[in-house]
Amino acid sequence: MSKLDFLLADPRLTVRRSGAPDPDGRCVVYWMQRAQRATDNAALNAAIEAGNCLGKPVSCSFNSFRIPIMRISGTINFSLKA
Repeated sequence: MSKLDFLLADPRLTVRRSGAPDPDGRCVVYWMQRAQRATDNAALNAAIEAGNCLGKPVSCSFNSFRIPIMRISGTINFSLKA
């Protein structure tokens, strides 16, 4: 079993596209939702491992549209300080 297959077997991982990775793809996308931290983040570590296996950079996407407007500025401020 390859390192990438081992990562794909993790039940916490959600693959958004079926099939083999696109060899012409430009990056691995990590969609940050709940664990908004750069350290001690298993999902981010898995994305980095996948990027390393594929020889691709990791792009982190963080969308705050589900957060009530009064919490957005505090969340963004916290995330930027991490």
